[in-house]
Amino acid sequence: PIDVVYLDDDCETIPEDKLQFTSDQMGVMLRYKLFIKQGKIFRLVYNEGEGLHKEVQFEEEPFQIGMFVNVPNYEGHNYVAEIMSIPHGMLGRKTQDSSVHDETVPNMYNKEFLCQDRHLEELPGFIDLRIFQVDGQLMDEPRYSALPACLCVVMDEKEKQFVLDLMEVRKREKIEMQEKVDSSTKNEVALIFSRVKLISENIDLDTTNKEHLKDTQGELVAMDERLNTLSTQISALNDEEVNTAVATTKTKIATLQRRVATSLRF
Repeated sequence: PIDVVYLDDDCETIPEDKLQFTSDQMGVMLRYKLFIKQGKIFRLVYNEGEGLHKEVQFEEEPFQIGMFVNVPNYEGHNYVAEIMSIPHGMLGRKTQDSSVHDETVPNMYNKEFLCQDRHLEELPGFIDLRIFQVDGQLMDEPRYSALPACLCVVMDEKEKQFVLDLMEVRKREKIEMQEKVDSSTKNEVALIFSRVKLISENIDLDTTNKEHLKDTQGELVAMDERLNTLSTQISALNDEEVNTAVATTKTKIATLQRRVATSLRF
């Protein structure tokens, strides 16, 4: 259990009476005292029992939302992540009586990993991360997790800029790739449209030439299936002209298929 003591801003040393350990409401002896001054941890004291206590050395890493951090050697990989949220609890106040941030703010994401280092009970220090790079490679889809803060190493500005530049390059590559896909899709729709129009204008329904009719039927089926396969890319284009061409083409294909099927029955 932990006791939190707020000190006056001008306090230079901890009064002896504030170093005395008592039991909590459940009767359990308090093990730690956190002394807060000017909104920061001033001292951390551990109860050794029998009236003895000692000051504990600690590392304080200032985290801010939006910071980029390295998560080295986690699950056998090195991750880069952005801090999305920093939950706070009993230390979320600047003074003992302050109502600002009095309510606890929980983690947004599922907690992963249990740190083997010793942490203060009730203060596990999980922060919410958007993990977007693994082993130097940007991930196709980011992963959202809450990890212990002790696993995270804040990037300096040079490291952060390198990652931002890499993300910008990936963004441009994806845009260029999408533009190629869009262009290829438009070209393929145009070719199918032209071919169906040509078949419609020159179709030979001679019932004595069954092989030709079967070939035409097979080609119509193949083009219809290809348009169905391209439906996602076509929808992503959000191009009214392309949508009209596809709708016209599919209508013509359905009409031609019926005419060919009728001829094949005779």
